[in-house]
Amino acid sequence: MAKIRLTGCGKISLASIDSMKDLELRQGLVNVNPPPSSGRCECCGRHLSELRPFGKAGDPYVRDCDGALLVKRWRSFGRPDKEVETIDENYLCRGRAVPSYDKTGQMIAAHLIIADPKLGAVLASWECRDCIVLSAEEYYEKKYGVVGEPECKSVH
Repeated sequence: MAKIRLTGCGKISLASIDSMKDLELRQGLVNVNPPPSSGRCECCGRHLSELRPFGKAGDPYVRDCDGALLVKRWRSFGRPDKEVETIDENYLCRGRAVPSYDKTGQMIAAHLIIADPKLGAVLASWECRDCIVLSAEEYYEKKYGVVGEPECKSVH
């Protein structure tokens, strides 16, 4: 079963995904930084059915994600910065939510974007056990094929 990071005030934020059932949006709640509905790692693109589950703390990630197939991690959307290898959870207090809507215009999810001048925008990324331990440079190379800024795409 998915681990919940935060719930209350009509919002829910998941920390990990253990199965396809966990991908269903929670009706009546704003799903903050929801996992990809495709059930794929947002770095390598492999499907849940192809992934090996995380183990206890340290296998391979520092948090205890035992049994999870995808785990939410914060990544810089900007160019990798060698001085910054990890993103402190304290940046959450400076975030702003960008809503997503279904075809009827009803808000179904909110994606948190965290701004920091040194890192650029920081976004949630749902990753498998192989990708979550990648450095910023390795992540960009695996996801985009090159180290550096991804091509900008408009968000609708």
